Amino acid sequence: MQLIRAANTAAEFVKNPALALLPKQMSNTLEYAFPSTTVLFADVPFGRLAQVHIVYPETANRTRTFILLYGRIANSLLKRLLRKSLLAAASQVVEQDARAVESLYPREKPGVRLAKDEIMAYAERLFREWPLVSP
Repeated sequence: MQLIRAANTAAEFVKNPALALLPKQMSNTLEYAFPSTTVLFADVPFGRLAQVHIVYPETANRTRTFILLYGRIANSLLKRLLRKSLLAAASQVVEQDARAVESLYPREKPGVRLAKDEIMAYAERLFREWPLVSP
């Protein structure tokens, strides 16, 4: 999958210096393990990144997202400089995704289910039947 990045402002570069090292066009691979895990592999000029997202529904009203971020960065100086910036970028992606999902899906259950919606019904059933872990 080819991803073309939007132009960043100077304030965004100051807030997250890692943006300066990312190319305008990146080659990414997304792997999806239903129902809770996605992995994004990105080839960037300074190395290769793997970002693992694990979604864990804790309760009926709360879901946790865990991110594992792996990087094979060729330059050890860049590795030290980019560590916090890459983690901040991953955190921002989770926040943006959560806001997008909340705004896309209504909170009420639909009255009619179409044949093509069967996979979503299966995902909802898995979510509802997911074993709850008490703290």
